[in-house]
Amino acid sequence: MDAPEPFWYKQFSIRFNETTKIFSTKHTEGTWHYDALGLREAIHRDNGQGDRYCGSIHPFTETPCSHIVVEGNRYLVFPDLGECCLCCTAAKGCGILAPTWLTGAAFQGTVTLRGMPAYKWRQDGLQPNYWYTSADEAQIPLELDQEPNDRQSLWPDSFAAGPPPDEAFALPEGCRSRCSLTSVCTIAAEAEGEAEEGQGEVV
Repeated sequence: MDAPEPFWYKQFSIRFNETTKIFSTKHTEGTWHYDALGLREAIHRDNGQGDRYCGSIHPFTETPCSHIVVEGNRYLVFPDLGECCLCCTAAKGCGILAPTWLTGAAFQGTVTLRGMPAYKWRQDGLQPNYWYTSADEAQIPLELDQEPNDRQSLWPDSFAAGPPPDEAFALPEGCRSRCSLTSVCTIAAEAEGEAEEGQGEVV
């Protein structure tokens, strides 16, 4: 049997559990909305403290945080705090996760993940990225493991292929033109244009 090629859905929504290990271990749940055709992406976390972008703005506060990418701009939104700021732009590598990010990924075989057979691929970027899907033609997303510090366990029963709801990408009024100077966004905004977003990480 030939190794299967990874299939990446151009539009989808899915729930997830996430464990991050940056300065300490954090756990949260969230929803990922992806729309490559509309160049839109939104990742809503119930607690953004463990995310390196959200956590660099409010490191000591457990509060929801969303990454919303629209029109080539990545915004961070803290809905409970009434805050929104422009983090960085696609020109600086902050656009949506590239729909081609799995091109050339190395197939690692069929493994057992959470009691079910799963295809596993490795795609190196800033760190090793492991992508898991159901071991069948549908390739329903199961997990994204960005070793060593970020694992998203996806909920296959919540997976919905097709256009996400427009409200998932809605920005509040009054978004500031830049995030705080002490945030990771400052580094990203000042960086030279990098490889396609997602080659090293999914934020």
